[in-house]
Amino acid sequence: MRDRTRRYLLSLYIVAVIAGIGLARTYWQQLLSFLPSTLAQGQPASWHLLACMAAFAAVLAVTVFFSAPTNPLFYLASGYYFGLVYGTAIAALATVLGSGAAFLLFRRTIKPRRQTRELDSNIFLTLCLLRCSPWFPAPLVSVYCGATRVKPSIFLASTAFGTLPLILAYTLTASRLRGPITLEVLYSPEIVTALAVLGAVSAIGCLRPVRHVVGYLKAMAQAKTVEAEQ
Repeated sequence: MRDRTRRYLLSLYIVAVIAGIGLARTYWQQLLSFLPSTLAQGQPASWHLLACMAAFAAVLAVTVFFSAPTNPLFYLASGYYFGLVYGTAIAALATVLGSGAAFLLFRRTIKPRRQTRELDSNIFLTLCLLRCSPWFPAPLVSVYCGATRVKPSIFLASTAFGTLPLILAYTLTASRLRGPITLEVLYSPEIVTALAVLGAVSAIGCLRPVRHVVGYLKAMAQAKTVEAEQ
């Protein structure tokens, strides 16, 4: 792929991401009104229910691909409407698909840069810890993996295993709710405690890798700036 085409695709992606973030921040309170008003969990399997699950997974995958800050809301809705088992499976699959698509985009549009040995030996564990962190931005993990040419199998596996604890924290809490779902559930003791524990666990093993990843991305951004000025 030519450099001009790479820059064009990345520019379009960045514009879409900024627009998506802006829309999500503006209409965050109204997003729940687009969801069904009745529970789907406990209903017998049907083509209509499968179609709803597929449509929900597709929308979530698209938002993950464009780095929209709406994952917690979708995870809650998934557990609330489809139950713990189905909701977790749908959210996990959509997250892996959306992240995988973003990874492939970055892999095609960002020139490869040499990865240091510091992360090579424990790259899978490091990526899992970064993914389960509620504080570290997940899109940066996809950018880093695409730029350093992490193996697709390692990326997909670490995304699945790393995001599963976060997804379970939301879907388990939401699957127990009865009555209308509101954004206040994001601040429930169960979710706050789960996020605090996951944040602490991920921080213990990822302080140095986080600094490495952030430093790498900064160096990559500076290199892009120099290239653009030449």
